Amino acid sequence: HISDYAFRECENLRTVDFGSGLTSVGKDAFFCSGLIRITLPEGFTTIGSSGFGGCNDLAEINLPSTLRVIGDSAFTGCAAETIQLPEGLVTIGFRAFASSYYLSHLTIPNSVTEIGDEIFRYCSELQTVTLGQGLQRIGSQAFDECGKLQSITIPASVTEIGDNAFGGNGNVTSVHIPASVTYIGGGFLGGEGAVFQGIVQSGNVHAPGFAAETEDLLANAQSKLERKN
Repeated sequence: HISDYAFRECENLRTVDFGSGLTSVGKDAFFCSGLIRITLPEGFTTIGSSGFGGCNDLAEINLPSTLRVIGDSAFTGCAAETIQLPEGLVTIGFRAFASSYYLSHLTIPNSVTEIGDEIFRYCSELQTVTLGQGLQRIGSQAFDECGKLQSITIPASVTEIGDNAFGGNGNVTSVHIPASVTYIGGGFLGGEGAVFQGIVQSGNVHAPGFAAETEDLLANAQSKLERKN
């Protein structure tokens, strides 16, 4: 185990050789260090809160198949374009990858049941996301301000989508929401903006499981669009 705050703000630390017996990294262990790449060994299970958060030069992240927990803000602000999350991963914490501005493609493994609040918020280059078939809940603002997302497919296992889960995503043209969804929070795609109206206009929203309040939002958006035209 690497202790909490062990290498916090070690700006000149560029690489670390993680030994084969390492199983966890503590809170803020490498926060705002100068790391450019990491490879965590097989047998490693847990990244603590902000373990690698604020490592703005961290462009290569290699995670083992044994990883089970990614803590809150664990990789916030990192520079990786792609990250392979292993099957078997269980927990991804609050804001785990938020403000990772270069992250462009991502697959959530089937073992993850919940995407917490703000996990990928402000990942402005994120273009494609594949959500795992075991996912049950998408948290509030989970993909808020991911402006390059164009299509969203929610798997049939999901039952709850939090407030503004995909808010502020101006390029979305297609959304599929399965009948399994029983609750969708306010501002699903940013509320009453042109994005939501555009999706209603295109007819690409499939929402048989919408809550009544969300059906009202759809109706209001359609009404505004019709008045505008």
